[in-house]
Amino acid sequence: GIATRLDFYGKLAAEALGRSPALPPTPPALTTAELAAAQQQPGLARALHLLALGLRSEGVREWNFALHGLGDRELRAAAQLACAREVWDRCIHASERTRDEIDLAQRFPTPFRAAVVERARASGVDPALVFGLIRQESRFVREARSHVGASGLMQLMPATARAVAQRVGIDLAAQGIDELGTNLALGTAYLRQRLDDFGGSALLAAAAYNAGPTPPRRWLAAAPVHDA
Repeated sequence: GIATRLDFYGKLAAEALGRSPALPPTPPALTTAELAAAQQQPGLARALHLLALGLRSEGVREWNFALHGLGDRELRAAAQLACAREVWDRCIHASERTRDEIDLAQRFPTPFRAAVVERARASGVDPALVFGLIRQESRFVREARSHVGASGLMQLMPATARAVAQRVGIDLAAQGIDELGTNLALGTAYLRQRLDDFGGSALLAAAAYNAGPTPPRRWLAAAPVHDA
């Protein structure tokens, strides 16, 4: 029942059933009228204004409430509105709620592409892996903060950032963890370190990046773990 889902568990289910992963068809383009209706929706406008003022908690709640009861095309139009404003987390959030019309460009955007690709390649990491990690960690919100203190696009903990900065020769005092280039340089260098720790396994490296190396080492001690 979950084998058609576009997520990790859907992919595992499809593989277990011997099915090849298949991408959904590109949905019909939104009309000018549909896009205009999203721009005129008061709840969406309030949400984007609050977010632009830095009132993230209030803006996110307003946005989520405004999506209640919308159909697929209305959700795609709302997502497109957020994408156009570069409010990437709300773009992804609205697009992920569609059921039949799945717009992969909305669900998996690639903001800051030039910077991400440059830093990923400099660290010897697949840019696609970096985009996936950022999407999961921060939803491309540059000022994102976690409840445990991780910050920036790649959600670096301060102690981790300091250790990596010392290793790669970056002056954090001068640039700060949240500066785009610095955050990407430190995050991709740390991801490269985790890939090296786990024999190039993207699955184990991503787990170690998020939760530290102890959990994946426990998994390896219990049973072999292979990337899909």
